[in-house]
Amino acid sequence: LQVVKDFFLFQCYTGMSYVDATQFNANQIQTYKGKQFIVLQRKKSGTESIIPVTPPLIRLLERNNYTIRYY
Repeated sequence: LQVVKDFFLFQCYTGMSYVDATQFNANQIQTYKGKQFIVLQRKKSGTESIIPVTPPLIRLLERNNYTIRYY
């Protein structure tokens, strides 16, 4: 149940669609001027998305070793 909850929260914190969230990996996190962002190509449209990494998202990622599992 915790896996499903964390995946749902990850989607809430990032606004990512299901398909984009399932493709997430830690290599997509980039730092710019001291701030962290998730930079990814959207699966459906192919456009680039830049999503700020907020403190709640950092805590969620740290708790899950920067991986998000889904089922």
